[in-house]
Amino acid sequence: MAKDTKQPRSLIRLLLKVLGVIAGVAVLVISYQEYSKMSRIRKAGAVAVVEPVTSYTERRKKGSTTYSATFNFKTTDGRRITQNHSFNSDVLTDLKSNTPVRALYDPQNPNEFIFEKQTFSMWIFAVGAGLIVAALFFL
Repeated sequence: MAKDTKQPRSLIRLLLKVLGVIAGVAVLVISYQEYSKMSRIRKAGAVAVVEPVTSYTERRKKGSTTYSATFNFKTTDGRRITQNHSFNSDVLTDLKSNTPVRALYDPQNPNEFIFEKQTFSMWIFAVGAGLIVAALFFL
């Protein structure tokens, strides 16, 4: 008697589709939250000039480069903020040329800040959408 192998394969395929869609939706939700946070800080944030940075870390991975450093600034009410934060090449250019780097921070929570030149990378949305499309149509 021959076993029917179609049913287990279809269950595995369905499971992969469901997992792919879940992963894609998770990436979309996380990227939307990051976009919302950046938009909120950009609209209502206070401005601070970051103290000069003497060193930073550079990480290269699969064709992209990320940078991070410890940044210090004072809020308008005098609180001192020190936090490790990632940044893009625009900020790096300013750091290397000793151009003042401006941060926009949430006055209610100054540890949440972005750089004035920081932009949201749409590729994160594309990855999430790509995962969903791949799961639904190619699996």
